[in-house]
Amino acid sequence: MEPADPARARRRGALDGARAGDRPLGELLQRRPLGYAQFEYFHPTFLYESLWDFGVFLLLVGWLRPRLAARPGALFFAYIGLYSVGRFAIEALRLDSFWLGPLRVPQIASVVGVLVAVAGIAWTNRRSTSPAAG
Repeated sequence: MEPADPARARRRGALDGARAGDRPLGELLQRRPLGYAQFEYFHPTFLYESLWDFGVFLLLVGWLRPRLAARPGALFFAYIGLYSVGRFAIEALRLDSFWLGPLRVPQIASVVGVLVAVAGIAWTNRRSTSPAAG
């Protein structure tokens, strides 16, 4: 049974008169960045980032939260630092990033995130050890 509206069929993914169900899923979902048409496989960076974020969550909730409870804000800065470390590494695998010098722009943002985290943790440590004003 042919689709009644060929334009609608093309929008659903059917090409050259074939229905969407007639083609393998990989062929329908395949989009390659310009200049990389000859490569068949790419790193699943969204998967890597999801796994990294889940590991950071487990680390923060299971191990760091009890240890940083006396230092308000330290857990937040730990998250910023850990997320930035993972993002820096994963961003090196991506093909579609903008470059600024030798680094990708998200990697530069990750370096800034790590610096903010280090400064923030130092600030929360100093604040928690200083005598309370009152």
